[in-house]
Amino acid sequence: MARSKLQTTTICYFPKLDFLPIRDWFDAARRKGSMNSPKKTTNFTNYSETNTDDEALYIRAAEQMISLQIKASVDIPTDGKVRKENYIHYHCRHLNGFDSQQLEHRVLRDGAYETDLPVIRSQI
Repeated sequence: MARSKLQTTTICYFPKLDFLPIRDWFDAARRKGSMNSPKKTTNFTNYSETNTDDEALYIRAAEQMISLQIKASVDIPTDGKVRKENYIHYHCRHLNGFDSQQLEHRVLRDGAYETDLPVIRSQI
């Protein structure tokens, strides 16, 4: 009986490449030891509303991420989520009803984390 190979993939963010015009939540944590979620959210919101001509940069970044994974023998490579500043905010931005402009303060995980977040303002 032949055994089939266990296929591999990646499910997480790759660090943003320096030439990309956006940063992710983890960049600040790497530099300063903490995340500034509201600043990243606001900066990305402003960027996404005004910049629409960076497609070539995202394609270049995705090609580099995919190439790296292929060299590492990953069976199902991904783009490394190079277009996203944050997993859930990316999805919220594609749904009606979310406000990413006027963030509201929230206390999460029984007080372990506080931040300002996008808010549901109308039906999704």
